[in-house]
Amino acid sequence: MVELLPVATALPPHCIEADEAKHQVDAYFGPSAARRYRQMVDGSRVRKRYTVAPVPDLLNLRTLQERNEMYAEHTRNLGETVARRALSAVATAPDLVTAVLSVSCTGYMMPSLDAHLVGRLGLPATVRRIPLTELGCSAGVSAVGLAADLLAGPSAGHVLLVSVEVSSPSIQVAEPSMTDMIANLLFGDGAVGVVLTNPTTGAGPLVVASQSVLLPDSLDHLGMRMTDAGFRIVLSNRLPRLIQQSLRPTLERFLNDQGASRT
Repeated sequence: MVELLPVATALPPHCIEADEAKHQVDAYFGPSAARRYRQMVDGSRVRKRYTVAPVPDLLNLRTLQERNEMYAEHTRNLGETVARRALSAVATAPDLVTAVLSVSCTGYMMPSLDAHLVGRLGLPATVRRIPLTELGCSAGVSAVGLAADLLAGPSAGHVLLVSVEVSSPSIQVAEPSMTDMIANLLFGDGAVGVVLTNPTTGAGPLVVASQSVLLPDSLDHLGMRMTDAGFRIVLSNRLPRLIQQSLRPTLERFLNDQGASRT
């Protein structure tokens, strides 16, 4: 069996709370739009988010290059920080890591984050590197499933999984759409790291099974598009209904295949 060891997290130093978000809305938009966006701040129920730079610096970003350079710098730093915490939390030496999975979809880097972590952490030069991109909100759990697959079998090993999302450089304030504002208000910056191991130690839950399901006719409902002003979210108003209709039967089929049930 494959074990998921305790999870580590890392946050950037800057924090924007709901009241400051409403203040910034008032400063950038006319009374009518500001009133609507203030209501969205309250409706989001997000009380605070962490960002890699102060709000004025984010609002001054103009070009795609500026935005992506900020993303890359802080993705490397947050990734290294959370990876060190994950390895330290379970007393795993870097030279014992057999594979490293890096997860991110809010910017572009090549070489990918996992390559940078090799030298920064002292991982073996032969460590298997697998970057996962463009999986959005499901990327972390997909990476756990893949890590478990890599560890399945008789060979012992440790997989380091590092997920970093730096959304704030893509903030949109120039004629933002409603979905742009939803993204501005919901998504902050942060990182998570975890080690998966085989054989087990008894320190964490076992990964018993995993599965990925692509819902029919869902490709246009949620995603990101690259523009001259950075990433902009694609969010269909049909998405909640699609999930409501599909989630329960999808979950029940998966559990049935494992001989389990929701109860």
